[in-house]
Amino acid sequence: MTFVLAFSLRPILVAAVVCAAGLATSASASTTQAALTEATCQNEMVKFEQTMGYLRQTSGDQAASTVQDKLLPAKTREELMAKEGPCGVVRFLRAKKVL
Repeated sequence: MTFVLAFSLRPILVAAVVCAAGLATSASASTTQAALTEATCQNEMVKFEQTMGYLRQTSGDQAASTVQDKLLPAKTREELMAKEGPCGVVRFLRAKKVL
């Protein structure tokens, strides 16, 4: 069952990454990780959440939760938000090539 579930979630994971990558291309190319502003970080977080919302609507809560946990585990998100705010989360997602 685990293999079948993991295998069936692969297209969903790919779709989520493609959606997130498409959203990331709308950001300015001149924006570097060092020059992230609070507003830019908030916008990127909103885009990520919108992508997860779309995935939740189209694939269901369980699939969206699985994908979100693989891309950004809840514990990691909480730690980054506490230490660095939304810019820390955005840096983490960019390092994983999600944004």
